[in-house]
Amino acid sequence: MPAVSLTADSSLLTAAGNDFGFENIFARQCQSLLRKNDALFLISTSGNSENLFRAAREAKSKKNVILGLLGSTGGKIKKYCTASVVVPSQSVQRIQEEHIFIIHNLVAMVERDLFA
Repeated sequence: MPAVSLTADSSLLTAAGNDFGFENIFARQCQSLLRKNDALFLISTSGNSENLFRAAREAKSKKNVILGLLGSTGGKIKKYCTASVVVPSQSVQRIQEEHIFIIHNLVAMVERDLFA
């Protein structure tokens, strides 16, 4: 299962941040990397991170699947998600703790299904 982390390339993040603005760093990557039937997985404690919102908007324009792991009310990103899990809390720490728990369980389910 191929996957790319949009946050992993520090040179790209620095260059894109300088040239296109931090709010566009993930949308620019989505423009070039997302293909038909790809999925974009977004994690935001507020659901309002501008750089993730713009990435979601770009993915939606390409008709990609958008999965959100969000907090609070899901914020403005939620309406762009094909499916989302929202941790209904105002505490950033609680949201992040639940996000970690959810991610560990998602990975375990994927591994179980891939190697069953």
